[in-house]
Amino acid sequence: MAYKKGRNLHKKRVRSKRTIVASFMLLFLAIIVSGIIFVDRILSETESSRFVDTGVQAKVESSTINIFRTPYFQFQAPRDWREITEETNESRFVYRGFKENLVEHQLIVEVDNDRTQFPVDIADEITRAYPFKEENNRIVPTAGISDHCGDLEEGLPNKLIRMTYENTEFDCVVDGSSYVVSLTEDGGNEVFTHVGQDGVERTFRVTYQNSAFTPSGAILRSIVKTFLLL
Repeated sequence: MAYKKGRNLHKKRVRSKRTIVASFMLLFLAIIVSGIIFVDRILSETESSRFVDTGVQAKVESSTINIFRTPYFQFQAPRDWREITEETNESRFVYRGFKENLVEHQLIVEVDNDRTQFPVDIADEITRAYPFKEENNRIVPTAGISDHCGDLEEGLPNKLIRMTYENTEFDCVVDGSSYVVSLTEDGGNEVFTHVGQDGVERTFRVTYQNSAFTPSGAILRSIVKTFLLL
């Protein structure tokens, strides 16, 4: 009988040790999972409250949207867009959208800009126009983005010419191969004016480029819907 009691006691001790080991393992896993959740939450909160401030502000409002704001305008863009601070100044604001570190979109907003002081950029390579009118400080399209300007008329010379599209005028690079769009004001052209909240009238020029393999104007249209003149 003593032998059986000893053997049973040994089995109980083995089971007890296994139970203790299993409990410690479960506790250890629980601590690891809790730590991962905590770190992830901290990183998410940090990202959601991130500001970029260079006189211009870009705030990440959610996991999918950036709001860019200057003293003159604001707009929303996808999260992978950034303000290019080294190319931005008080009269020329540059923003780019990235895909796996490659530039796929670019938006340039010029405010009271003396263009003779700057090198050639996408604003000199326009191939499409996007007509609009201003309503309550917002940009409201009056027509869709045009086809390549070289296709709007037949027999055009392969050079920079002045074109008309849907009651607007713009400079067209007839032989241009890039997808570059200029906002053009109804009854006017690619340079439009707006009186700001401070009562000062300023000139604006907005140019967009899509460098994707199959470019389209979808992102530009979504940005224009949120574009507000201040």
